[in-house]
Amino acid sequence: ESLKRQIEQRAIHFAVGSAEVTTDQKEELNRLGTELERLGLLARSQGTQLRVEVWGHADQSGSQELNDRLIAARAQQVVSTLVALGISQSDVEIADPRASSKLRDYTRTATFKVKLTDFASGNQ
Repeated sequence: ESLKRQIEQRAIHFAVGSAEVTTDQKEELNRLGTELERLGLLARSQGTQLRVEVWGHADQSGSQELNDRLIAARAQQVVSTLVALGISQSDVEIADPRASSKLRDYTRTATFKVKLTDFASGNQ
């Protein structure tokens, strides 16, 4: 539970108008990847499956159309980087960008929501 909370408190930061993952944020994703691997092993040992939603966010400096594109692109960049680091594509998914824009989280970040699902029943 504490590892799950730790992952959900992480945020990957982006420059204004950008979806590029910077070198320092790649290091942060490296640390996150290690935590996801640990949590995935722990989850499997307890008969559950790890799923991580990646939520993109944008500030209010651009138009809604631009921000919607940034929200999706930021989440996609984070997922692509995590997969390149060895995290299984089946363990990460992009949250619906429309739902993300309704959160009113006006930050230039990508954040995470961890879901643990029981293998047998599919319950979260």
